[in-house]
Amino acid sequence: MPVRLYDLLTPLRELPEVVEAPLGVTEYWFETFRRVIVVRMGDGCVLLEADLYRDGWGWSVDRVMELDGVRLVYHRLEEPGRFLGARWGELVGLEAGGRRCLIAARLLFCGVDVGREEAWRAYRMLVEAFEGRDPESEPLRVPPPEELVGAERAED
Repeated sequence: MPVRLYDLLTPLRELPEVVEAPLGVTEYWFETFRRVIVVRMGDGCVLLEADLYRDGWGWSVDRVMELDGVRLVYHRLEEPGRFLGARWGELVGLEAGGRRCLIAARLLFCGVDVGREEAWRAYRMLVEAFEGRDPESEPLRVPPPEELVGAERAED
């Protein structure tokens, strides 16, 4: 029996909500698919990176990294403090095939600890600001198999 795309996605639903990793890195999972990484820097600061998605890119580009025709573009946030008092922040975009999209946001906090509650609050604020939805009232959903791209081919 061929493997169906739906079967490949099933383990995502079973991921733990918190994954502790070595070297002061913690992953928090929200809305099944979205990861917020918290890195304790050792100098009293914490870097938080949240998965986001928005088709298109509406910001200036402050930095670019390129590898094999794929570019990461960065935009430094002018007012990072509006996100729970962050000291620094940037948006991360992906450019490939002539298209750009937002894929993540990074925030730096100093003098505070960031646990699950703070990670959720920061994630929620970032999603509201850059995706235009509230993840509490409009959460992402796991699409049923018939909505997945190529699902009809996987059934053959």
